Amino acid sequence: MNTRATVLACALAVPTALAGTAFAGSNKVAQQDAHWLKNIHQTSLAAIKAGKTAQQKGNSPLVDKVARKIIEDDQVLDKKVKMLAKDEGVKLPDSPSAKQQSELQTVKAKHGTEFDKLWTKTMLKAELKAGNQAQAEVAKGKSHKGRSLRKRRCPRSTWSRTCCSTRSPS
Repeated sequence: MNTRATVLACALAVPTALAGTAFAGSNKVAQQDAHWLKNIHQTSLAAIKAGKTAQQKGNSPLVDKVARKIIEDDQVLDKKVKMLAKDEGVKLPDSPSAKQQSELQTVKAKHGTEFDKLWTKTMLKAELKAGNQAQAEVAKGKSHKGRSLRKRRCPRSTWSRTCCSTRSPS
């Protein structure tokens, strides 16, 4: 894998939506909070599916390593999101969004190095979007029940050093 692909894979360490949740203290969940819970749940479902796909089709050991960590991190995050949604009375979707599913199908159609490149690019884009959604939730969210999620350190930042310290020949 070349240096550019390594840098893109390392960029997956961009903070995810776990960086900030702020939920309302009342029984009535704010629309922003419910919307965020639904989006981050779908994002986690999509990331887990994408990670499993990368484990099956990935060409690079680094892609496999990143995929394993994404699966692990998003399973932990999604478990907490599900518990919070249940507490708040928010019904979560059963699957990733149609757009997320379509993007995964496009990635699945590739093979070898082309798969690795497109998978990495797609995951980076998703991580950046999730980070932006987290910022919006921090700024506009109303509730305080999710403070433990908000205060918890983003799991991707804990593995970025490992990912980025893995050097690949150019």
